[in-house]
Amino acid sequence: MRDRLTLLRETQTRLRDETQQLRTALQALRQDWQQLDDRYRQDHSRLKALQELDRRYEWYHQDVRKLLVEQRHKDGSKASVDVLARFLEVNPASMQAAEAVFGDLLEALVTDSFDDLQSLMEN
Repeated sequence: MRDRLTLLRETQTRLRDETQQLRTALQALRQDWQQLDDRYRQDHSRLKALQELDRRYEWYHQDVRKLLVEQRHKDGSKASVDVLARFLEVNPASMQAAEAVFGDLLEALVTDSFDDLQSLMEN
């Protein structure tokens, strides 16, 4: 009977230790999750702000921005126009080099045809 009681006490002690270890691990996981959730919320908020700036063409010279916004808001506008920068795919590590090479040309308007560009400029 004593052996059984001793075995039960040892098992109880072991289970309490394991439970404490699991609680500690769970707490660490909750902290990690909270940090990741905070980071996600910050990144998501920043992404929304950048998307809004992009939607309003805030990076571009005001004349280019005006043309792009007007073109987007015109119903039935046949002109398909955008800036050269949107057609380039650049490795993020090479972004500064691409900006240095292209400079202001990144804001050059690109259309499907010269007629589309003339139509855009006339309006």
